[in-house]
Amino acid sequence: MFAPVLGHAAPAVTLNAPNLSEKAETILRGQSNLLGAKLPPKVDSQEIFTTARADYARLLAALYAQGYYAARINILLDGKEAADIAPLDAPTHITRIDIAIKPGPVFRFGQTDIAPLPKGFVLPPEFATGKVAHSSALSHVVSQAVEGWRVAGHAKAEKGAQSIRANHASATLNADITLHPGPRLRFGTLSVSGNTRMEAARVIAIAGLPTGQRFSPEDVDSATDRLRQSGVFQSVTLTEAKAPTPDNQLNFNATVVEAPLHRVGFGGELASTDGLRLSGYWLHRNLLGGGESLRLEGKISGINAGASSDSLSADDLNFDIGARLNRPATFGPDTTLFFDTAAEHANERTYATDRFTIGAGLTHRFSKRLQAETAFALAYEDFESDLGHKNATSLLLPTYLAFDGRDVATDAQSGAYAKVEITPFVGFDTGTAGVWSFVDARAYRRIGSRPRPPVLAGRLQVGAIFGADAFDAPSEFLFYSGGGGSVRGQPYQSLGAEICSATACGLDFGGLSYAGLSVEMRAPLRGSLGIASFADAGFVSAGLFDQGEWHAGAGFGLRYATPVGPIRLDLAAPVGGNTGNGPQIYIGIGQAF
Repeated sequence: MFAPVLGHAAPAVTLNAPNLSEKAETILRGQSNLLGAKLPPKVDSQEIFTTARADYARLLAALYAQGYYAARINILLDGKEAADIAPLDAPTHITRIDIAIKPGPVFRFGQTDIAPLPKGFVLPPEFATGKVAHSSALSHVVSQAVEGWRVAGHAKAEKGAQSIRANHASATLNADITLHPGPRLRFGTLSVSGNTRMEAARVIAIAGLPTGQRFSPEDVDSATDRLRQSGVFQSVTLTEAKAPTPDNQLNFNATVVEAPLHRVGFGGELASTDGLRLSGYWLHRNLLGGGESLRLEGKISGINAGASSDSLSADDLNFDIGARLNRPATFGPDTTLFFDTAAEHANERTYATDRFTIGAGLTHRFSKRLQAETAFALAYEDFESDLGHKNATSLLLPTYLAFDGRDVATDAQSGAYAKVEITPFVGFDTGTAGVWSFVDARAYRRIGSRPRPPVLAGRLQVGAIFGADAFDAPSEFLFYSGGGGSVRGQPYQSLGAEICSATACGLDFGGLSYAGLSVEMRAPLRGSLGIASFADAGFVSAGLFDQGEWHAGAGFGLRYATPVGPIRLDLAAPVGGNTGNGPQIYIGIGQAF
């Protein structure tokens, strides 16, 4: 507030308000520029004088907010009332500032009336006869009532005349407020400005503003959110016209700022026994001018996992490359059409496989938090294990329903997340048909009310394959446990099941069912640094939870907050089961779950 200059020493500032509550005094100190600002050693007296005269209004507003409508405020500059000093007679040197406040009685609401009100609107309890007459209660009830009319379709509802009368004899405040709802309006047309590469018609289609339907603030928010979620724009603003059309339609304008056309990202995760995993992607945000996004991504894992650098070959590594094309606003503003393809090479401890998948599907957003996806896909697999060799082509129908109620997806502190996945499949070569299913549920809760409280996080995972045995089912659907994504402290995919084919049996093969449980406590230390302690457990069965084994791990870690998510360092060790020995270290970006 105050800029240091080669002036006089800062004056002493005192507040004398003996009849104010501690809460009210704290609010006053926060609103006053004289009381709230820390004066530098040298200040300009003219600046202090100007600030003091402005503080009358700031202090008065703060007192009104607490129900004091008969307050007397004195701001003395070296004993002289600041309000009585003419600007041309401003002091050249100020050594002392004394602020004295006589608040008077706390006023309460007497007669209160606000009309007309929208159907079903209930006045807030703080705006009632006998309640403390906080000025914020007045502004709150007006804004709530106006918003109620807007929700009812009256987009141009506004406050009309008001009469606010303070009765000093009875220390009451009478309020008579008139509202002007205006006519009920319908959505008109949507125009677009700021677009250079994006087609205006596609912007309108993605927004999905329901032209001709009754005005609703929720529909405006949904249209804005759709445009932001498209990924094409850096910023989006929907502005309603100043006045409706003669036929009671309200037109809108979408002002957009397009994001850079391309985006590149990289990631990595290191585990002491699993090796290094690297990932990267390239994104084109507006491929054909209609908001189509093309994402190319690749992953490589198993680098130096259980092998020395001089013996490592390409066959020891796992590769995964994929591409996905999204077209938003297909078959409606909330439905996205997509095409995707992926190729994978995996050489794990108990099997080796090469897979190729191509598919197409639809993603539908029911709300900001709920979405579903379904697709048709063809998958080819060349699979080799102790149980034998197979080449298989399958038809897949992957479908999921996801709810995301987390406050921050990358580092949740409260809320919940749940995803249910079901994938029916049919093998053209084997004639085997079955269903893969998986449930992932997470919950987060702050502990205490501190500005940065500890967070308790929990995750439950359950999966099963129905209708097919382990050898005939697509290998990508089989369940394993162990590693940074399931049970920390246990080696990657170290827990499987004993599975038999027609000719052989294989140990630690993927199971037909899985259950996993993780609990983690995260607490801040200082600045961006935090700590965590955790425990994980996993269960894999050769059947449908009727037989199998479990293992568990526990440990602690460090977290360093960054704009893209926390950097995670975990040290974990096995505490149950016989799949691993000794501690393991994990380094990655983002929370474990």
